[in-house]
Amino acid sequence: MHLEESTPDQLKITVRAAAATPVATENISLLGHARGLISVLQTAALTDGQATFLIDKKSLAAGISHFTVFTAAKQPVCERLYFIRPQQTLNIAAQTDKPAYEARDKVTLAISTSAITVPANLSLAVYRLDSLSAEAAADINSYFWLSSDLRGTVENPAYYFTSNDAEVREATDNLMLTHGWRRFRWEDILSNKPVPLTFLPEINGHFVRGRVSHAVTGAPAPGITAYLAFPSRSIRFYNATAKENGLLQFEVKDIYGPKELVAQTNTAQDSIYQIEIFNPFSEQYANQLAAPLLLSEQLKQTIAFRHLQMQVQNSYYAKYQNIYQLPTLDTLAFYGKPDESYLLDKYTRFKVMEEVMREYVPGVMVRIRKDGFHFLVADKTNKAFFTHNPLVLLDGVPIFSMNKIMAFDPLKIKKLDVITRRYFQGPQTFEGVVSYTTYGGDLGGFALDARALVQDYEGLQLQREFYAPRYDTPALRQIRLPDYRNLLYWNPSVSSPGNSSQNLEFYTGDQAGKYVVVVQGMAANGLLGSKIYTFEVKQAW
Repeated sequence: MHLEESTPDQLKITVRAAAATPVATENISLLGHARGLISVLQTAALTDGQATFLIDKKSLAAGISHFTVFTAAKQPVCERLYFIRPQQTLNIAAQTDKPAYEARDKVTLAISTSAITVPANLSLAVYRLDSLSAEAAADINSYFWLSSDLRGTVENPAYYFTSNDAEVREATDNLMLTHGWRRFRWEDILSNKPVPLTFLPEINGHFVRGRVSHAVTGAPAPGITAYLAFPSRSIRFYNATAKENGLLQFEVKDIYGPKELVAQTNTAQDSIYQIEIFNPFSEQYANQLAAPLLLSEQLKQTIAFRHLQMQVQNSYYAKYQNIYQLPTLDTLAFYGKPDESYLLDKYTRFKVMEEVMREYVPGVMVRIRKDGFHFLVADKTNKAFFTHNPLVLLDGVPIFSMNKIMAFDPLKIKKLDVITRRYFQGPQTFEGVVSYTTYGGDLGGFALDARALVQDYEGLQLQREFYAPRYDTPALRQIRLPDYRNLLYWNPSVSSPGNSSQNLEFYTGDQAGKYVVVVQGMAANGLLGSKIYTFEVKQAW
């Protein structure tokens, strides 16, 4: 398979087959695609073991196009990559109010994407250049259009975007020649069988994954319903049914940082099963080993000074470096506003839960049968009582034994909510909901069933706030605490309106030198761009 540019607007792909091969006299097909979109699909007959395809370059998308040759039996036999530089980029302008600054001076940085009218989302970093940091930072254009679509490491991907002369085009074509046959398995594509996604996109919330199996044999337990809860005063309840392989998946909401997790089946019905919760972090690692770290002796002084800077910053500013932005959480229980709600401190406190339920809660009728206590919730819609136990929760954890909840100390209960109608949660239907909340949201010492899984779980990580001191008064500029920051400013999300510039403010530190501003981002219309700008900080005397 040979690819060449027959004209500036046309590609010529020549396919040759050896005379001894079975495909030397049959029709072959050429498929061209880029990022999942098909741009070329042609068929040609092999004549004397050779076929030619002519492709209009205007039909190809920007970036890397994959050309694959198939036999008449739909067997892929060769592949070639071709790169087209994007013609349009996002033009970003960045300018400081002065070319040079004093120590602890205010910097006003104007950023704009005025060449377009649609908004753009940008990232911004301002850091000091030294022998350990290079001015040529990673470029979003070269990553998106080139290196992200190639296996391995491209030494200098930005080079292939510097110009469009013959030397760069030849280097780009050589790069394309060294890649291919690695994006996916054609057998899976041609079989028309959908490839199962191991990790689904978490659009509405984090997915907690696990497996339910037989406690004795370890065999998967399909069809078994499992329940998940994170004990808290914010009542959340999750249920899922195991698939054929026993796998479970819960879509949880507002779970941040380390939490205690409780997972269980309905122990009153499914007492022979056990649940395993998977690690939320990936346990698959790259096969490519990192190159050994080789440091020149000439960097010794710079590394020692960087080490000193880190110690100074950790000694004087440690309390500011671990500040997190707390997300806005929905404190309403998952069932919404209850039909009945009781703050027990407003009533005479009883020491027995049965007295509390009989005296305070008319929406729940307590009955004693041979196997112990039962709750029958009032069905106010039909003006009757349900015949089965409702969903009973303690700080969001389902309790399947009415005897155990009735033996619990009511003085540890702060609030009691009741849903007096049928409640639907996924595929399950509950005849009402009775929800107890303790003062601390920590189960109040309630003894869970021994078969319940209780473990620590790491939820979504909170966003750390970037700390940068302000020297906006003469007194603050005279503070004797050293400021050895290398990174003056960092913002991962700067919104540009697209039709005007905006000003960002930060302050220099005590280190003189050359500082670089790196701005990169994407516009709403898909254009990518970056900008590098430098300024000086003078030595304080």
